Amino acid sequence: MKVKWLQFRKADISNIYVKHDFDEEFQCITIKQSRMGISLSSKLPRLYTEKLPIATAKKKDLISLCRNGTILSEYHKYYEDIPDDKNVRDCLPDPDALESDKDSDPE
Repeated sequence: MKVKWLQFRKADISNIYVKHDFDEEFQCITIKQSRMGISLSSKLPRLYTEKLPIATAKKKDLISLCRNGTILSEYHKYYEDIPDDKNVRDCLPDPDALESDKDSDPE
């Protein structure tokens, strides 16, 4: 879910309002608090009905991290079950200005 904007209202503390685009209306997510904790009652529809595949090369790298012990064994099944597709392009979003500053060498 690519949320662009979250809004919390003092007069309405049992709801969170979200927008995915700046030109759309807020959608309401109701927060219910019980003795067991907080649960979100969302009227937002699921965007996908199944897991999205990742690039085959990325999955291969993740599995190698499982095999060499970098990823704990309790998480291996999660990574093994991620679908992969050789046609999925592995791309990263453009970095923030702050991220690109962190990555540059200090002078």
